[in-house]
Amino acid sequence: MAIESPALRRYTEYLNPRAVKALTTSNTMRHDCIRYFETAKDTIKQILSSALSRIHITWDLWTSPNFKAMIAITAHWTDENWKVRSTLMAIRELDGDHDGENISLVVYSVLQEFSIVDKFGYFTGDNASNNDTALQWLNQRICEEGGNGFDVSDRRLRCFAHDMQIAIKGLLFGPKVKELETYQATANVTDEEKAEWMRIKWRGFGAIGKLHNIVKYIRVSPKRRAGFKTLLQDLEKKSIKVPILDNDTRWGSVATMVEYGLENQDAIDMYCCEQTALSDDVLSQEEWIELQTVIFAMKFSNFCR
Repeated sequence: MAIESPALRRYTEYLNPRAVKALTTSNTMRHDCIRYFETAKDTIKQILSSALSRIHITWDLWTSPNFKAMIAITAHWTDENWKVRSTLMAIRELDGDHDGENISLVVYSVLQEFSIVDKFGYFTGDNASNNDTALQWLNQRICEEGGNGFDVSDRRLRCFAHDMQIAIKGLLFGPKVKELETYQATANVTDEEKAEWMRIKWRGFGAIGKLHNIVKYIRVSPKRRAGFKTLLQDLEKKSIKVPILDNDTRWGSVATMVEYGLENQDAIDMYCCEQTALSDDVLSQEEWIELQTVIFAMKFSNFCR
């Protein structure tokens, strides 16, 4: 480990000879990290035990860059001073599929670790069906262990921010937006023909659909991403980042994509002029104004959170 590197020791000694004594071994550092973690965990358990309210939870699932399925569980409660408090209780790897049974297994084990099974209150999350089944499984596990169950439909709350996001996206794309990325299986149809079919469908949504096609075109290959970054550098942009593509799982991704587009309008216009494949997706001045209206609506939905 780096802590045992002779180079680090020489560097530390050069800066402050007395500080060398503070350098430790990798085993000692690991032991210290575990000790600090357990101390923090015990502190949180003690605080939760004195909560005036039930302990309400939220959780979030995502896939890490090294393709591990992770779940983060957060507690929310009213403390003994009548203040609303929140804290991250655990980040765990989720084995298997992102289904309700697997989620409930991790959540239940965390509730047990923090001794709050009998103080569980409400869960707030998005509309994903696995959240519904997770609460059903959680209730079943509690009952099987001799605990008091709960009314799943009563304890399941919907995230207003997510509902607002769905409403705004429904206004932008309509109720069948997911079908845009699904091409019905047809014999003798090439991948390029399928891609063109999707581009035409997205283009039918006007300005936001064209921007989607442009961003997807840029992001599809390392060469195109590098070319767009070079263009940003030539224009002396403060941020040299590849645009984010909208998706169904990340809240605010449409707003992020549109906001990025507006901030880099000149770069996108220049890039489209250089790429013949994007000739049908070039945005007019009127369409850029339309995107400004879109971002206003999306920001309003965030304000309502």
